[in-house]
Amino acid sequence: MENSSGHHNSTSANSSCMQSQNVNNTVYHPPISCYDCCNPGFIKAKCPKCSLKKERAFVNDIQMFTCVTSPVTLLDIEVYEATGIVCVDTGVSQSVGGELMFKFLNNRGQKFTELYLSVCLADDQQSSPIVQRLQ
Repeated sequence: MENSSGHHNSTSANSSCMQSQNVNNTVYHPPISCYDCCNPGFIKAKCPKCSLKKERAFVNDIQMFTCVTSPVTLLDIEVYEATGIVCVDTGVSQSVGGELMFKFLNNRGQKFTELYLSVCLADDQQSSPIVQRLQ
C-alpha cells in the first residue's frame, strides 16, 4: 500500500479494518474489530472466528526409563577413634569422601595434595574440579 509521501507501508491487507480517518479535522476511530479477520465488535483474543483456528498440541510419544537397583554393600569402618558406615563399590578407581571426612583427617595431621580429577557423569556431563587427595 502506498501512502501520501509515495512510500510503501508494510501493513497487511486486513489492516484497513482498523485504520483511523480524518473527518472534518477530527480523528474518527472505527468501532473495535478483530485485527486478524475484521470481525466487528471483537478483539483478536476474544474473536469467535479466530478462536476456531487455534491449534492444539498432542503428545503421542512418551519414553519411559527404569533403573534396576542392586543391593548395596555397607561396611563399618574406623578411622582413628571415629567409626562410621560406608557404601562399597568394588569397581571404582577413586573413592570420594565428604568435607567432614576431609576436616577430620586434616585435623589429625594427614597431608593432602590438590589435583584435577576428570569426572564424566552418566548423562555425559564432564568436568575437571580441583580435589584434595590423601597422600
